[in-house]
Amino acid sequence: MYEEYYVLTFDSTHLAMAAENALKHENLSPQIIPLPTQISAGCGLSIKISKDNFELAMQILAFKKVSVSKVFFARQTGLNKKFEAITQDGVIQ
Repeated sequence: MYEEYYVLTFDSTHLAMAAENALKHENLSPQIIPLPTQISAGCGLSIKISKDNFELAMQILAFKKVSVSKVFFARQTGLNKKFEAITQDGVIQ
């Protein structure tokens, strides 16, 4: 199984829940997940969002003024997960 997706982190649980609600309201199917151990940023919750919905999700969160702390691009093969930080200009670090 191979999957690519984005992980959004937040400075607080409140912001993570607000983001989930805003994205669910727009039918984007966000998943609240525990912060992956490979990522050391923000609160203990993060949101997993599909590649197809990422751009729209970020636009919605900006419009709703829900601040995202960091964004990571994830590649998962079986149980192996690799996370790469995304900068504000969209570049993978």
